[in-house]
Amino acid sequence: QIVQLQALVFHEMLDKPLHEKEYRLQLEEFSFRGERLIEQLDKQLSLVNRLVEHDVLWRCRQLPLLLHKVCDKLREAQLNICQEFQEVWCIRFEPFFYPSDSEDLAGALPGGWLDLDDMFLTVTLLVRHLSEMVTLAGELIEDTPEEQTLSRDAVRAAAPLPGTGMVVQACAARVPWLGVSVCSNAGGEGETPSLSDHPLSQAISLLDEVLTVHVHNLIDDLHRTTYRTFVRICAAYTRWKSAFAEQREQKMREIAATRKRRGGMTGKLIYMVETDDLQDTDPDGSPHSSSKHRGGRRSSRSGSKRTSVSRSSSSRRRSSSSRRSSAGNQSKEVQAALAASQEHVASSKGLENMD
Repeated sequence: QIVQLQALVFHEMLDKPLHEKEYRLQLEEFSFRGERLIEQLDKQLSLVNRLVEHDVLWRCRQLPLLLHKVCDKLREAQLNICQEFQEVWCIRFEPFFYPSDSEDLAGALPGGWLDLDDMFLTVTLLVRHLSEMVTLAGELIEDTPEEQTLSRDAVRAAAPLPGTGMVVQACAARVPWLGVSVCSNAGGEGETPSLSDHPLSQAISLLDEVLTVHVHNLIDDLHRTTYRTFVRICAAYTRWKSAFAEQREQKMREIAATRKRRGGMTGKLIYMVETDDLQDTDPDGSPHSSSKHRGGRRSSRSGSKRTSVSRSSSSRRRSSSSRRSSAGNQSKEVQAALAASQEHVASSKGLENMD
């Protein structure tokens, strides 16, 4: 098939400015690009919210000013979209509360916001409104015949179109907080002031500027503040080490001496525990009862001295049991001393690791 060269190298959807295309193509590109821009914008703002959870970044000096620029640009994009829907499609939205720049309201933060939480809330609400407006534009394109949306002037002259009411009702049922409705004619009560001759093109440009410039500057400033804080902490630690060098050396010598002394005591205590266990038990693990066996053998040899031997064996059993109990108490004390020495050694290692 033979076609013109211009049809092969030129595509209206890609190679023309947005305001020079057919109106239906304008809406399709606005819906396609706007959806992806807002998705990326929402991810970047979520990253900002996670960063400012740290108190150091929350107190950043440039944060209110940079966030103010983001709010202003998003608000301007929202007004341009409202202008397009109201002038062409006879679709009106409830007024969005935006803090005034009046000097009476302006305090520590620019723009009349109460605090940083108020600014972050405004940004979040603006992103939600813009997302639903872009979705509404895509639904209007899907439910409106192509021949009725070729020209912006034709849509404005025939507005409101027959399928517009159903789309608006479905949107109002899905997101009632948006306050969308169909008015009788273009403009009407609460008319949005005209900001641009090409509102959709201007809105896309503003969203692109917010994502690539203002939010990028905001995240860069937060990262820069994080690095500066880390450098200050390292410098403070270095100054602390140099200021208390003698005290640190003295403390390390004390720790080494204590470890050496406790190490010798630990070896002696372990030896005492092992020898006591060997004396108190037979090779098979049963308690040692040699006195009982000796008493038995002596009683078998001499029946006349049975009473005296039994008395001596009973006294020896009592002495053996008392010796075992004292050895058990001593072993408990040894184990407690071992535990204390191990804790001291662990704390000494912790100090060395921290150093």
